[in-house]
Amino acid sequence: EISEQIFSNDSNISRTVTTNMDEMLEEIKKLDNERKSELVQMREQENFRREFIGNLAHELKTPIFTSQSYILTLLDGAYKDKNVNKKYLKIAGKAIDRLNFIIKDLDLITKLETGDSNIKKSNFNIIQLIENVIEMLEISASKKNIKLVVDISPKQSVKVNADKEKIEHVLTNLIENSIKYGKEYGTTEI
Repeated sequence: EISEQIFSNDSNISRTVTTNMDEMLEEIKKLDNERKSELVQMREQENFRREFIGNLAHELKTPIFTSQSYILTLLDGAYKDKNVNKKYLKIAGKAIDRLNFIIKDLDLITKLETGDSNIKKSNFNIIQLIENVIEMLEISASKKNIKLVVDISPKQSVKVNADKEKIEHVLTNLIENSIKYGKEYGTTEI
């Protein structure tokens, strides 16, 4: 144990403080462990932020590249072919819609962090949604010679009640990942 005299400048009053060294060392170790834990958590958050930004860049590149490719092809003369021009404009439009979904997702992340998220359920044909997503990702798949296949007739209708934008986001991510991590000359079957 250590005793020390503390003198007050205001008066000649003194007092004795007794401190157990083991308790003090234990408290210092506890504080050190807390600081180390905070540091680890800060590094994990920084890594998460870096990974999130990388994923966001990837998410943005696909629809931008898709719309750019189809628009440039049209400008290079494909606009003259009536069978092609409308299809390419629709695909470019869907890619731009995808950009809007990404922006809405960023907004949703902010709302989730503040506890304010809304799910907007509606009835829709999920087969048609799958076909739209596949159409938007055709160029990415063709670069790796991956075939995108829906194992159901496009004329068939499967109605679901869900948040259409969120389901489209999930489908897009799954199919993009199948292209990104799939084998060349492979098949993604939905």
